[in-house]
Amino acid sequence: MNHIKFQLFHDFRIVEGVQMIKKRNIEKYYIKDQHFLKEEARKTADKTFPEFNEARDIYLKLFNETKPSFADRNDREKILKVYQVFSAIALFCYTIWLFNNGYLQGSSVTNNFLLIAVVINVGISSYFNEKVTERIHNQKIHELFKNDQPSLVKLARVEEIKRNIFRAEHRGLSLVEERREKEATTANNKKNFRLQFQELAKKKHDKNKE
Repeated sequence: MNHIKFQLFHDFRIVEGVQMIKKRNIEKYYIKDQHFLKEEARKTADKTFPEFNEARDIYLKLFNETKPSFADRNDREKILKVYQVFSAIALFCYTIWLFNNGYLQGSSVTNNFLLIAVVINVGISSYFNEKVTERIHNQKIHELFKNDQPSLVKLARVEEIKRNIFRAEHRGLSLVEERREKEATTANNKKNFRLQFQELAKKKHDKNKE
């Protein structure tokens, strides 16, 4: 069974204003996704909580070291970024203008068409900008792990943390497996008993008919 994933509590590549990982979220994960009993989930979360926080801090440091900046873009990509910003500003200003001129009371076909066109324009420019940012980020990550020894040490520490978490989860996972086996055995016993009872009842019924 796979160990708990860091992304369940924090996606370090998307969220920058990061909140601390909360232990109760880890407990909920163990109860809901891994089917731990409440007490076992609490004990396991006590063990893995520090590990998750350390991994989070390492991921954030690596993110900040590889975070794409405006200077990382080539000239065309810089123009695209500026275009996206001005498109968003234009959409905001146009929307304000529409509402100030009674858009809610009624609007012309031209106004609606222009609004849709501006929204689509912002969406397209945002999409391509996101693709550029993702490509630059992946390039910087590749270069960092290729040439920067301290970053490789951090990555190795993350792998060690994953192993520690897996070991901490092992007892709970074993208990879950044992509980499932017992439940399956109990269910089979009940099924067999029901079949035997039905068979005896049928035989008795047939005997009475004779």
